[in-house]
Amino acid sequence: MGLSLELHDEILRDEFEARGGYVFTTAGDSFAVAFGRASDAVAAAEAVQVKLSTALVGVS
Repeated sequence: MGLSLELHDEILRDEFEARGGYVFTTAGDSFAVAFGRASDAVAAAEAVQVKLSTALVGVS
C-alpha cells in the first residue's frame, strides 16, 4: 500500500501544481487544494482520474 500511496500523492501534486493549484493540507490520501479558477480545478480532477486509472493498475 505504501508504494501505491506514494504514486497517488505524486500524481495528484503534479497535476494540481501544473494547473496552478495550491495544496494547503493533506490527510492520508486526501488533499485540500485551492485554485484561482474553477475550470483549473476541473481540469486537474479530470487529469488525475485519467492518470490514476492507468498508473495504479498492478501496483501493490
